[in-house]
Amino acid sequence: MIRVFTPLNFALAGLAVLATLAGVILIPADRQVPVRWGLDGSVTATAPKLLGLLQMPVAIAVVWLLFLAIGRYGNAERDAVRARTLSIALPVLTGVMAAVQVLIVVSGR
Repeated sequence: MIRVFTPLNFALAGLAVLATLAGVILIPADRQVPVRWGLDGSVTATAPKLLGLLQMPVAIAVVWLLFLAIGRYGNAERDAVRARTLSIALPVLTGVMAAVQVLIVVSGR
């Protein structure tokens, strides 16, 4: 069984939510926030504040729903290997998206 609802996953998703709330409070309403960076670290695309701040929490929710669907409808014959692999991949993906959300908020200020 894929472990989706673990303390680590909730902590990483909570970090993304807290970063989003901090961005809503701290970033001025008319500010554009960076949403894409080049290999050299320069900003290559920006978006309006709310759109830029909502994209990572929505992406986290979509990934979690995808993992839940895989756990529910996936191939039962490969359950042990699949569950171990996906239980490692989910916190990694959630952590990367939470880190990007923190970067968006820090860069947007």
